[in-house]
Amino acid sequence: MSQPESANRFDEVFLQSLKFVGTIAIAAGLLIAGSIAVWWEYDVWQDRKHTVVVTGNTPLFEGHAENCGGTRIATVHPGSEAKVQRIRYWKACATIDVILPNGQEGFIVLGDGEVRINPPLP
Repeated sequence: MSQPESANRFDEVFLQSLKFVGTIAIAAGLLIAGSIAVWWEYDVWQDRKHTVVVTGNTPLFEGHAENCGGTRIATVHPGSEAKVQRIRYWKACATIDVILPNGQEGFIVLGDGEVRINPPLP
């Protein structure tokens, strides 16, 4: 027993509608993901406009900031200046990923030592 002509037509229209809705959903997802990626890249670019000037002995921690401390690898002395790679705000603290003039990388925990950020954060 075969399906009536109207049922076949309904199935065809339904599948075309489903494809159309799927295409729209994928396009919207790509647009949202692209917007988030552009916003993130802009935020990183803005962070890299800053420098950190050390005004008092400040600990430098290993790696990139994932928490509010870690393995201390050095003490940065007053008068040193570092390039900012990323500023991150955590629940308990704020950290700054930096590169020192000698090429050493790490992060500084704001409030743990004395630093000044140029230009100042808003």
